[in-house]
Amino acid sequence: MKRVFKIEFSLSGDLAELYEITLRSKDDKILLGQINRSLFASGMLQHLSALIAQGGLEKSESIRAKKIMGRLLHKALGPVLSSISPSVLSQQTSIAKNTYANRDIVLKGIERLKQVIQNTALPAEIILNEAQIFKKKLDKFLYQLGS
Repeated sequence: MKRVFKIEFSLSGDLAELYEITLRSKDDKILLGQINRSLFASGMLQHLSALIAQGGLEKSESIRAKKIMGRLLHKALGPVLSSISPSVLSQQTSIAKNTYANRDIVLKGIERLKQVIQNTALPAEIILNEAQIFKKKLDKFLYQLGS
């Protein structure tokens, strides 16, 4: 069953200031809705990981949450990587060569993260740590694509 929630809220103080910094740094090609969904999803993943690690969810809910988190990560990361044109990666600049090398690192990271998420015996903090490591690699890769 597909669920839909419309979430509206206001930001103030430090959180509003951080949001403003995020908006100023965004690429014009990225829609505001995409940024908001990404920020919300990141927060949700982090929150659920903490709940799972602290035993705040029953085992069956924890397993269900891990599966959904895995699907969410796959959906979020799959289109980003599959939309990269090989011609962009094969340019003869040093940036493109570094980008191509980092592409392999990102693809290996996806496989590693997928294995970690599918392992229901792992505590959430390990999954979160692996996701954060992967996020740094992905951020570097995407930054180089934009250079």
